[in-house]
Amino acid sequence: MTIDSRRATIQRLTISEAAAGHPIHNDADFMLLAERWIHGELEMPEMRRLYQAVRQERRRAKRKTHLAPEMEAPPSDPILSADELLAEISRMTHSDFNK
Repeated sequence: MTIDSRRATIQRLTISEAAAGHPIHNDADFMLLAERWIHGELEMPEMRRLYQAVRQERRRAKRKTHLAPEMEAPPSDPILSADELLAEISRMTHSDFNK
């Protein structure tokens, strides 16, 4: 894939996610990883792993903010929207690659 085709993939994705009520263009961490993917610094599996780590840390920080120090944080169910988002990037890049 070229830089232009990767950039177009991310642009289509941000538009579709915003339309679905999940604006990602304001997520600086996601956009930074997307730029690294666009420029070929990361492959999609690595981007996915790094973004999942970011999301996990956000959940930990949020639990710490909302729970009293003496309370144990309950295990949380994973938020699937970001995974679905990254799977969609992967699907889109695979289909773009085959064109």
